[in-house]
Amino acid sequence: MDICNNHSGLPSTKWPDVCRYEAFLSFRGGDVRGGFVEFLYEGLDDSGIIAFIDHRGIEIGEHIMPKILQVIGHTQICIPIFSKDFASSKSCLKEVEKMVECDRTIMPIFYDVSPSVVGEQKESYQQSFHDHEAKGVPLTTINNWKEALQIVSRRRGWELEKFQDRQRELINEVVSTVCRLLRKDDLYVTSHLVGMDQPVQEVMRKLGVGYENGEVIKGQTVTGKRVVEISGLPGIGKSTLAAVVYNKIHHLFEGKSFLKEVEQTRLLSLQEDLVGGLPKRAYTFKSPVEGTRFIKYKFGDLRVLIILDDVSDFKQVNSLAGDLSWFGPGSRIIVISRRSNLVDDCNLVLVTSTSSSSTFNSCDDIVVEKYELKQMNDDHAFQLFCSVLREKHLKRNSPLWHVKLFWLLEEFLWLLRWLVHFYVESP
Repeated sequence: MDICNNHSGLPSTKWPDVCRYEAFLSFRGGDVRGGFVEFLYEGLDDSGIIAFIDHRGIEIGEHIMPKILQVIGHTQICIPIFSKDFASSKSCLKEVEKMVECDRTIMPIFYDVSPSVVGEQKESYQQSFHDHEAKGVPLTTINNWKEALQIVSRRRGWELEKFQDRQRELINEVVSTVCRLLRKDDLYVTSHLVGMDQPVQEVMRKLGVGYENGEVIKGQTVTGKRVVEISGLPGIGKSTLAAVVYNKIHHLFEGKSFLKEVEQTRLLSLQEDLVGGLPKRAYTFKSPVEGTRFIKYKFGDLRVLIILDDVSDFKQVNSLAGDLSWFGPGSRIIVISRRSNLVDDCNLVLVTSTSSSSTFNSCDDIVVEKYELKQMNDDHAFQLFCSVLREKHLKRNSPLWHVKLFWLLEEFLWLLRWLVHFYVESP
């Protein structure tokens, strides 16, 4: 970035160590400082992303360039913002060279120049390199800078001119992508997942989401509107299944919210959590009626993912997401309940469908699906038992004899289980 030496008026805040930065912003201060860069930084910060920006990440008295290069070396994601005068700054060029050298995840933004101008050093970039040569910058250094620009210009990034809403839309896209790469919006899921592949596959199918080899198909856009009910016995893993699905698909939506313990939580609190989660802004309502009215008219053009956990009565859904017409095309609602007929109370028109558990509203293109999570089979149950046992008794620094002994125990348990199964099945 273009080095900013003017720290006047800025508090000397102790920022995290260089190893803790998650994103690095590189930019030519005179072109974008104070506007676009500040809004981008605030968007990242609001999403819980620790981003480095020169006048906030460098203390008064610190050596600037060594600190910046050190941060780049320890930061996972680097975002160079290419403007017309970017190449006129030797500091900016050094930063891009360091990003390539350290093989960082580089996500370029082409602010008011095209990728070809950057990669081929045309127009203002050509003039900037002529100026560097005239000032005696070694040819080897210049060639390294040019090569770094060529490499980064071929990376997938964003061009400001391709966004209709210009800066706001671009910033939202960048923040969303960084959050997805850093998995900032993911819910906690236990590491002892067993037998979850098939249920996830089936729920994805009912949600109308393309899913192959354990991954959501890239580049897709969900269409229509769907409600999916996940039912099953208490403690069987319904919430865990929904959390796994949420982590895999939430990037497909413009707003998302996972509401837990719906049955035990006050309606007003649920409404405030839902509204605060979708646009990531906090709201306070005086009454549930006010909250329902706000939800009904606020998100009509927003593609949302809403998961309602522990629902016992459809009336609990009505004031939160009772009508999919409140939300934009492509929206999905997942309702988790012990009941297997909860969504039967949903006011939809039943028509002929290829699935016996589907209803369809032909006017609004709304599909309602059901999925009942079954108990895991014996193989999966035993696999889970061994996994938990291994996690509990094998520590990271366990001695080798301890590890081998546990492996022998696990093999013995598998053999014992096979013998019991053989005895039971034998005539």
